[in-house]
Amino acid sequence: MLDLKQRIGDYLLGPKVIHRVPGRLRVSVPAIRRVPSQFNGMANRLMDKIRLPNGIRTVDLNFISGNVLIHYHVNRTDEAGVMGWLDDLYVFLMGLEKRVAKLPESERQKAASQVVCYLENAGSGCIDLEKKEAIVEAIWHQKIAPIGM
Repeated sequence: MLDLKQRIGDYLLGPKVIHRVPGRLRVSVPAIRRVPSQFNGMANRLMDKIRLPNGIRTVDLNFISGNVLIHYHVNRTDEAGVMGWLDDLYVFLMGLEKRVAKLPESERQKAASQVVCYLENAGSGCIDLEKKEAIVEAIWHQKIAPIGM
């Protein structure tokens, strides 16, 4: 089970820019260091499902350092736009994690597996973070509610 201090720290220490050059941002996201190594590939596949906003070219996760490297087109977006999208992604993923964490311990693994199944069955680039709250609700009610809520 995740430590409450760690959860609060991850939330308060959300994405922070640690290095910038035009067209590239390196961002610290402490929460991704908690992703178990067996789920790293799944997290990268999830990134393929997330719709990148106009201007963001690539997003690379580093689970060891807890950093995210983002390449973007400087003539299509700026640092504020990139960070706004990354904040939306963070809120989306933390919302899913929060829902799963509320379940009894015995149901968490199954719930996490069902969330992953839902996300993996989504088409490439179809998860629009502008609708993040609705997506979390849809995932929850279609996939999670039947197992115990």
